[in-house]
Amino acid sequence: MEFQHSSSGNDLQYLSEWADSLDLDEFCDQSEVREEPSAKRQKTDHDNLHVETVELIIRNPVELSCSGNVISTSVKEVLCPNGYLASGVFSAILQNENPYPRIFDDPVIQLFGAKFVKANALTQHMETLFFLLRQEVFKLDSSTCITILTDDVHHRSLELRRKCGRFFAFLLYFVHNYLDTVQDLNTRSIHLDQVLLLPSRLTKQLEELALFLGRVSCLPSSYTRTSPLSVGTSLRLSTGNHLFHLHLELNWAAIETLCLLLEKQGKYMIY
Repeated sequence: MEFQHSSSGNDLQYLSEWADSLDLDEFCDQSEVREEPSAKRQKTDHDNLHVETVELIIRNPVELSCSGNVISTSVKEVLCPNGYLASGVFSAILQNENPYPRIFDDPVIQLFGAKFVKANALTQHMETLFFLLRQEVFKLDSSTCITILTDDVHHRSLELRRKCGRFFAFLLYFVHNYLDTVQDLNTRSIHLDQVLLLPSRLTKQLEELALFLGRVSCLPSSYTRTSPLSVGTSLRLSTGNHLFHLHLELNWAAIETLCLLLEKQGKYMIY
């Protein structure tokens, strides 16, 4: 399977070597860390009710998980607790609620092993973050030659997927919380001109990600045939199976983000 990668400017050139050179504080300037405006911290009882309802379920970014079988008679029993349906994320998005109200509370967040100032992460480091995302996909794709279903291989692959899932969870969080009306943006601790350009920049990055991933149908058939190894109550997936799940997760997350962007811009999708 072949991936196309294009970078601009001073973007890093070697996908397989750059991660080891990352300094966790490289992107985090403590002078930029500010508290959110008091108006944003104050919530109405109605808002708090929605937040608490979602927070009771959603603790981590969601993921796609399956045993490779469809059991129509007991759908509720086989739903993954951290999946889109059981976690309540899908319902929150349909109801225009923040799907991740408490995951990114701190002013400094960690994505792909590096620290970023939450309010400036996308406006100042969007290209770098999407580069790191492609790097994680590249790492998982490079590991598909490993066919042994060991616990270590399974958890390492799952961790790569979760890093990507956390990034897209942050995208949804940021778009939901920061892309509002111009009047609201004037009160935020981020530059207005950068935020106004963010939807077009983000759309471009998502389009480039789609080209990078290619069609899911182009993946080898062995990746899409899930044959998990059951160990106790847990399931082990091969690296190829994990790559297939990651493709589905990234494509679905991109659709979620684009729909939310359209809604924030006053446009509507026709279903």
